[in-house]
Amino acid sequence: MRHRLVITLAQAPDAKLDIFKMYVGDGVESFDRAQKRVTYHFDEETATLNIGGWTYSKVNTVKPNIAPEPTLH
Repeated sequence: MRHRLVITLAQAPDAKLDIFKMYVGDGVESFDRAQKRVTYHFDEETATLNIGGWTYSKVNTVKPNIAPEPTLH
């Protein structure tokens, strides 16, 4: 298995996509701006995913210390 989750955000405005660049290396495996595609490492050990500043957790996992939602200036 590849253990990857790939999300394409075809309708996302460019300004909103800048948020994903901030998380490369922190849960985000890669970010392809031209394709508007975000790739996450995802396997049975993955407890949370940070998607655009929102943290999603698996059911029955300990909630991590969640940082405030990022904003672009």
